[in-house]
Amino acid sequence: MIEVRLNGGPVVAFDGRVLEVFDGGTSTRAHVSLLGTAEVSDGPGGGLVLALPSLDLRLVFDRAEARSGERLAAALADARAADGR
Repeated sequence: MIEVRLNGGPVVAFDGRVLEVFDGGTSTRAHVSLLGTAEVSDGPGGGLVLALPSLDLRLVFDRAEARSGERLAAALADARAADGR
């Protein structure tokens, strides 16, 4: 289980099958089979940006959170591979 509260506000959780993003009054929940490939890029100030175009979702991890973003991206890729997609 990966769970992180980003400095930007959202809480992101991934249990190996379902990704959940809670951001104030809104939430996004998607099974790994519905996720497209995660796009990882450098973020501001040494951080990381994880984009999931299939969900129209962009998560910004600051420098202190970047390792969590890398772990999440790797876990999503592993789960998609195990799901056969």
